[in-house]
Amino acid sequence: MLWIVGTLLLILDLPIIKGVLLSPCGSEGVQEVLAGHETRFTCTSEGPVEWRLHYYDWRTKGENRMTSAVLATGDMFVLMNSFDGLFTAAVINNNTTSIIVNTVNNTRLYNNVHFLNGSLECTRRDADNMSAGCGLDYVDPPKNISCTAVNSSFSVHVSCVIGSVYSSRRRYKCQLIRSKNASENKTLETVTMVTSPNNEKITKSEVKVSSFCQFNTTLPAEEGNYGFFVSVSPGGRTLSVEDKLVAIERPKSPIVSCSPQPHVLENTNVTCTCKAASVGQPAGYLAWVAGKDTTQQGSIMKRQQLSTPNELHYSQSFTLSDHGKAWVRCDIIWGQYAIPGQNYTASVGHAPKTSRIFLNGRERHVTVMEKDQVHLRCESDGRPTPNISIYNNDNDRVIFRGSSVINYTFIARCEDTATYTCSAWNEFSHHVTTSLSIQLDTGCKPRSVSSTNVINIYVKHERDELTFDVIAFPVPSGAGVWLAKPLNHSSIFSYVQISDANVSCKSDSKHRYISRCTLTVFSNYSLSRTGMYKVQLINDYGIENLTIQLIEEDTVLPQNNFFMLVTLAGVVILASVLIVVIRNKIKGKENCKKFNRLNVSLKVRRKILKASAFPFVWFSIMRNIKPN
Repeated sequence: MLWIVGTLLLILDLPIIKGVLLSPCGSEGVQEVLAGHETRFTCTSEGPVEWRLHYYDWRTKGENRMTSAVLATGDMFVLMNSFDGLFTAAVINNNTTSIIVNTVNNTRLYNNVHFLNGSLECTRRDADNMSAGCGLDYVDPPKNISCTAVNSSFSVHVSCVIGSVYSSRRRYKCQLIRSKNASENKTLETVTMVTSPNNEKITKSEVKVSSFCQFNTTLPAEEGNYGFFVSVSPGGRTLSVEDKLVAIERPKSPIVSCSPQPHVLENTNVTCTCKAASVGQPAGYLAWVAGKDTTQQGSIMKRQQLSTPNELHYSQSFTLSDHGKAWVRCDIIWGQYAIPGQNYTASVGHAPKTSRIFLNGRERHVTVMEKDQVHLRCESDGRPTPNISIYNNDNDRVIFRGSSVINYTFIARCEDTATYTCSAWNEFSHHVTTSLSIQLDTGCKPRSVSSTNVINIYVKHERDELTFDVIAFPVPSGAGVWLAKPLNHSSIFSYVQISDANVSCKSDSKHRYISRCTLTVFSNYSLSRTGMYKVQLINDYGIENLTIQLIEEDTVLPQNNFFMLVTLAGVVILASVLIVVIRNKIKGKENCKKFNRLNVSLKVRRKILKASAFPFVWFSIMRNIKPN
């Protein structure tokens, strides 16, 4: 049966009351009773209740001056004590009764405010320990309130002045509330007012007070529009602080540019500029932070000047030991926060130091033989990475280019005998190239400078010595000289050694692999204008026989020169013949006289006439004509 009743109550949505409920009752179990108003208290219970007033009796002597009085009780809920109309009782329904406090022009309250400085209690008469109570605070709401707020960067100072207010319990509080974007409210702080009594009476023995409260708070580093409100108690009045809104705008990360880039020369200054599109709101300031190694902690070296709020310059000199370690960073100091900007890490450059050159892994002169493998290595440690070249001084040419470290490998020839220079330079060299040289000697036996071992020498007349060049290293010496004689006018030669002839050689002043040799005859025998000689040369790497062919210079011309001269002579002669033909008509006798002066035979004259149409023949004839 009981469960049916319970189910019915739930269906009808009727309240199930347990114990005693007294309302309203504010925070901390105290309810404000406003002066000049009616305040209704209700008590809900399942059984009959009794209302009591507990208050401070100033007429009672001793330590315990608290007393109580029954306000209303009984099955019919009869008002037992109204305190001259200060209290009235009413039944709302079977489970709810009420007590109304009327403070409008009540003489009893005016004479003794302690009636409303105690508490109300609602107790069930048919059960033990079932009661509810609430303290009373007779108040006069605050009047003439003014609040101001002043912000400096992220710090906000709020202060309020209250012209008059009263609380019988002396509960004077101010509460600061911060709003964000007109929707999000957050209670920040509650403080006790500083009060002083004024001359405005609230009761016979009580006066109102004037008060003051203030707050110091910090804005959060979150974007938004922030406002402030102050709630004043007693009275619970909440008012805006002069409708003041503070906008919070996060700064943009600053951008850093430094020069010179990408490297700065050691012991010279690098100049950096920091720019920020926005330093935020409230405005932050730019600051250069410097440090070393990988730690991000540094010390502020320079702060922003007010004349250029969005730009800050910085200059510092770096040494080689700072390379890759020392750094500077531009931050925006925004309240208690640092908005980090870009880092500049020192890249300290220097001109190339002394270059190093290796020949087959050695830093000294090296001698090899022909067909040996030669490995050249050139390196330098400049920053930025230097440009490096290997230069053949003797042949006056660059054989290899690269950077940092270069390696060049080749098969040695005698012609590679030279001095090699490793040169390095970069942007800090200032047109001064760091270089180091090393010498390579390639040993080889003597050979002709031509593709064969036949050396053609053109001579004009007989001589006692002649000079020729050979390739050899080291410088060879002569081992013998032989004259070649044809046998029976054939192409077969016999060789006769010339005992009083000598061959001596010396190195060329520029190319050490070239030896300039001189063949000298010391007897009455002279070198003929034509003929062939065999010369034997020897050095540390072998013996070689060379054939020297003497050719009369007047009889042999290089092929290209010969044809050029013949062609030119033909053109000149053809032009001359035409002129002669024309002039013969005019000065026939004079031409005959000139021709006779040559004292040329009749046969030759006929050939000359025919040669006017054949320049090559003319040229051949004229070479054999000798004036008397």
